Amino acid sequence: MIEERGARSEERGANATARQRSPLAPRPSLFAPRCSPLALRPGGLELTDRALAHCALPEGARVWDVGCGYGETVAHLSQRGFRAGGVDLSLARLVEARTRAGEACFAQASAMALPCASASLDAVFAECVWSVCAGGRALAEWHRALRPGGWLALTDVYARHAMALPLECATSCWGGLPIERDVRDALKDAGFETMAWEDHVAALNAYAAQMIWRQGSLAPLLGVGADQPDAQAALKAARPSYFLLVARKR
Repeated sequence: MIEERGARSEERGANATARQRSPLAPRPSLFAPRCSPLALRPGGLELTDRALAHCALPEGARVWDVGCGYGETVAHLSQRGFRAGGVDLSLARLVEARTRAGEACFAQASAMALPCASASLDAVFAECVWSVCAGGRALAEWHRALRPGGWLALTDVYARHAMALPLECATSCWGGLPIERDVRDALKDAGFETMAWEDHVAALNAYAAQMIWRQGSLAPLLGVGADQPDAQAALKAARPSYFLLVARKR
């Protein structure tokens, strides 16, 4: 939540308290303040909290992070009072994740085969994961795992304009960016009702800037090099962005 510092009067203090209690209060940055190097995605934990603000989850709710990586989100969810868990394909990352959230449940598993009973989860978080999954299969599995009325929080890349990337360049999550309508339709077809959609292009831009600073170019992120001008032009025309979507199981 936004912190108000240096309040010089009771009135300002009261206003600060009111802002703290507003779950959707605007934030000055979605990347810089709290993006740990372990949160390998645009927006970091700021978008995790943004998603939580949309979900009516009670303390103790069972929440799993799909593609949990080093466990940053799982540890954060545990600190927020949820019964958190995470799955990832990388055993090495899971070993490190357990050092951060040892009380949480971790499992080496695919996003499309969660090791849990049907209708057993209150929420599923998939942060920058859906774009590298078989979309429909993953959504069907998350729908199975969620209880009726359970929450699904997605953050991922999308195109603000439809794109046509050359097939030989269709690598990584940028190979077939969906537009907003495609994402909403996929959720509807899988049995979800979209409750919130937010565009966070600023978070993507900040992440891209960090990538350039650390690695010298965006090629490792995009999978498109300087020798692929057609692919670069297609990506530019698509106007890539980053979305936060929160949905409920019907």
